[in-house]
Amino acid sequence: LTQEPWEIVADMCFSRAAALATLAWLDVHLAFYAASVGRSNLAKEVRPFAMMLCTAFMVMESFDAALWHAVDESRCYDLVSLAGTLSILATMGSLSAMVWYLRGSFNDWDSRLFFLNAAVLSLTFWISAESDSALIPRSPRVVGTALRQLWFSDDWRIGLAFTPLYCLPLMRGLWDSRKCRSRFEHLVHHICVGTVVTWVVSIAASGTAWGSSWCFFAAYLFAVMDAHVILAELDFAAAGDTSVHADRSAK
Repeated sequence: LTQEPWEIVADMCFSRAAALATLAWLDVHLAFYAASVGRSNLAKEVRPFAMMLCTAFMVMESFDAALWHAVDESRCYDLVSLAGTLSILATMGSLSAMVWYLRGSFNDWDSRLFFLNAAVLSLTFWISAESDSALIPRSPRVVGTALRQLWFSDDWRIGLAFTPLYCLPLMRGLWDSRKCRSRFEHLVHHICVGTVVTWVVSIAASGTAWGSSWCFFAAYLFAVMDAHVILAELDFAAAGDTSVHADRSAK
């Protein structure tokens, strides 16, 4: 082998093939959750979130795949960035919706701060675009032999300004779900833990051009969701459903 193991993993994850493989994974899950309702309460509870997450991640991964096309064809990199950058709001909003649903309120302070932050981020992005700012990526970054796609949020000034409130709902969700009782709470907790790990890896990868961990996270997210739904369906078949979200109101 001419590459170190970590270099092989990086090449697998950070490539057009990774984006396309992730899109195929998401397509399969979207079709499954669209066609299958399930008998357990958890399956019925998870289904709308699963379809919303699949759709949001498909939009973001399509953006990533389009960047690879732009690189390969040496054209329109900045225009692809303009078209796809704000897709990150849909993915994080869909994940955060599970936390707000678990809490029983979409109007709490972290929800309001998340969307206010999203509005300011969008305004900043389009002001930067219309003023021909250097903040809008026009080409990928090359470090040695590694090619790394650049997103608007990769700039340290943008990341420092907007990341805290962007991550806030899931960080609070991690705390809210720490004492899991229902299966839905366990699911949300596992998703929050996986997301935090992804953030740490992504921040480290951003500085080293190692690659992106989102393809791994998309696989992890729906594998965890599938596992919880399958277990709930088995419980339902064996002894009736005990995963009703409303049962937690007695806490």
